[in-house]
Amino acid sequence: MYSSVSGNGIVIKVSELASWSGCFYFRIIQSALAAIEAPEDLVEVMTRFAETGEALVSSVDKVIFVGSSGIGKMIMSNAAEKLIPVSYPGASWKRFIYCL
Repeated sequence: MYSSVSGNGIVIKVSELASWSGCFYFRIIQSALAAIEAPEDLVEVMTRFAETGEALVSSVDKVIFVGSSGIGKMIMSNAAEKLIPVSYPGASWKRFIYCL
């Protein structure tokens, strides 16, 4: 959220298996943005398949990934080709991609 407060847009790609929680998370983010009178379109949450995640990773300034180590390796490999920094806190059963 800190990056959105400073004016950076954020795209959060949620696993296609977690669409309900992604929508719930998005409503919380919208409430937080409204509370500080920030533009609503600074943060977007999308629930899509892996191909969408691959496209996102190749066209952003930074990636923060939470999920399995196998997918983390693929994301880091794709991001490395374009020198996009990746933060990966470690393996998790929860899967999110935050693109800044």
